[in-house]
Amino acid sequence: MYSTENYVWGLVAYYLGVLLLLAGAWYFSRLIPWKHLRRLLLLLVAVVFIVPVWADPELHYLAPAFFVAIFEGAAGVEEGSYLRGLVPLIAACIGAVIFYILINVGVWKKRKNQLRPTANGTETREEEPMALPEIGKMAPAFALPNQRGEKIKLSSFKGEKNVVVYFYPKAMTPGCTVQACGIRDSKKDFAKLDTVVLALSPDPVARLTKFEEKQDLNFDLLADEDHAIADKYGVWDLKKFMGREYMGILRTTFIIGKDGRIKHIINKVKTKTHHEDVANWIKENL
Repeated sequence: MYSTENYVWGLVAYYLGVLLLLAGAWYFSRLIPWKHLRRLLLLLVAVVFIVPVWADPELHYLAPAFFVAIFEGAAGVEEGSYLRGLVPLIAACIGAVIFYILINVGVWKKRKNQLRPTANGTETREEEPMALPEIGKMAPAFALPNQRGEKIKLSSFKGEKNVVVYFYPKAMTPGCTVQACGIRDSKKDFAKLDTVVLALSPDPVARLTKFEEKQDLNFDLLADEDHAIADKYGVWDLKKFMGREYMGILRTTFIIGKDGRIKHIINKVKTKTHHEDVANWIKENL
């Protein structure tokens, strides 16, 4: 018979093991292509191992219901052991499936309500972004604070410098750090090409200051906190990550000539070679 203390510690150890099992299940579940099937299977695995932990009044058992059903029932310890283990487990699994369906119906309805009819009868999202500016057109103007709180105007470079304007999702994240460090290390190369680089993100100035200090960056990081400029450039859009949808920055680079017109757009940015890709294009075309 377990003492109460041993039972509690055994329970803690069991659930720690369940967490490790669920972590492994989550990792391998990524091989399943359909996200709803993947999520539902993970939910059912969690239910099987978590609901309910069984203990009789004398604390003889420390096991989830399916253990009671399989081991006690198979051994014939007590009549009705299969049912005693399986009934709560089946009920919990059915409840989990119903809960998942209801949650997803609610999400679907919410997304449907975010759609509005257009003049031609089709439906679009409330936050439909502007299209990317056309190559050859004037680049949308902006004036934003940099990491030192100084206002930087795109128009101030007209007639003097080529400008690389690149949008990135968030300062101090791995991919954005790699991209920024590549620009940092290529400052002399861009100077030889008569080019300045401006990096825009929705981060506040304070975070950009930390980013500059941490990575010793040597170019302007601009704070587009309300993503107004990202909207103008058509790079604030719906994104997906691990089945979740949200609005955010699409990593995109615009190369602007000295005449203020957009010369080239890179919308499939490789963070590791971004600096080289941009510099090579400028060398060959400007």
